[in-house]
Amino acid sequence: MHIDKLVKFKGESLTVDIGHYTNGQIYIRLYDANGCVYMMASTAYDNAMVDPAADDVIIKNYSENHGVLDALIKADIIEKPHATFPVNQVTLYIAKLKQS
Repeated sequence: MHIDKLVKFKGESLTVDIGHYTNGQIYIRLYDANGCVYMMASTAYDNAMVDPAADDVIIKNYSENHGVLDALIKADIIEKPHATFPVNQVTLYIAKLKQS
């Protein structure tokens, strides 16, 4: 599902596609002005210790994605994270997807 909001990230204006991974969790994919995939802002994570709600999305805000969490909040795509959890050497963020 494409959303009519733009995400400003690293000098780019990116369009938003929201869908579901095969495990049912929500994904957020961002596209550049040419319609090419710019990045996956989210990740799927299957672990009994992490149980996101149906309207939660797991955001990866490290490496090339550093800063995307704030960009998605500013674009009114997600709420501020209500939970975090460590995976290896990084932290993942769980946030509610805003209703469009």
